Amino acid sequence: MGYLKLVFLVFAVYRLALLISTEEGPYFPIGPLKNEFQIGLFERLRQLVGAYDYAENGRPLTNLARGISCPLCVGGYVSILLIAFTWTDSVAANIIVGWLGVWGIQVFLTKVSTPQ
Repeated sequence: MGYLKLVFLVFAVYRLALLISTEEGPYFPIGPLKNEFQIGLFERLRQLVGAYDYAENGRPLTNLARGISCPLCVGGYVSILLIAFTWTDSVAANIIVGWLGVWGIQVFLTKVSTPQ
């Protein structure tokens, strides 16, 4: 895998992780009138898995809800899928190393871009 391809892959993971875990997503009309009700695709997905239903400790109730609400977790899921699709010489060791490498850079970017 070339370095330029890896850079694009890292930023693709970064973008998808933030899109799925924190952003509303593309909108689709869901009411009888075209513009009556709209909800973002990824916001609706998070609602369906219970990401907005919290326990007393302030965390989502299920592991799936916690996983889809976390940009670092989603980055891990997305990176393994993207590596599998883009890595031409798909040797198992290369996929594991590539997955962990992309995930690590994505975690770094998320930490740097998150205000403290």
